[in-house]
Amino acid sequence: MKFVYASGVLLIGALFVFFLSGDEVPDIRPFPQELSDEPDAVMHNFDVSQFDAEGEKLFELKAEKAHYYADGGYSKVTHLNVVLSTEEKGHWHLTATEGTFEEHVKDSQLMLKGDVIMWTEGLQPTSQFRFQTDALRVLPEYQYAESLSTVIMTTHNSKIHAGRVEIDLEPRSVRFSSTSTSQVELLISLDV
Repeated sequence: MKFVYASGVLLIGALFVFFLSGDEVPDIRPFPQELSDEPDAVMHNFDVSQFDAEGEKLFELKAEKAHYYADGGYSKVTHLNVVLSTEEKGHWHLTATEGTFEEHVKDSQLMLKGDVIMWTEGLQPTSQFRFQTDALRVLPEYQYAESLSTVIMTTHNSKIHAGRVEIDLEPRSVRFSSTSTSQVELLISLDV
């Protein structure tokens, strides 16, 4: 009887030592890995404004729906309207099918895609500019926007097709360029 008892104690002791000396502690996660792509919040009628260090409004973004991802610091938005503020020459307006609002501590950006339209109305009725593209990147703090695909710019009497455009929003400076597969086409109407 003592032999069976001693053997049992040794066997339990050996199993105990075996389990304690395991190579790895099992990784226990509260949620399955597949859920990591899910947003942290879904918001309808999303509305956000961002201000600079002096308290001046940089832009206001309104969207039908937003999916917020806390770890990445960004929101994916759909059917959006944006008003970019400039100091002296009015506002720029943008609409797009979808976009991403990246809200970094510094240098936030808007990545817009899907029928992006950007326009501004100047002080004169004939000084309206309208840009249309499939993808646009906007850096509100730098008052800068650039197309990531071909663009068409129209004014009250002119039209320009280009491979790419860069826009300095405050001085309203526009630079057109072409890619290796496109060229700039300029059509100017001379109304006298």
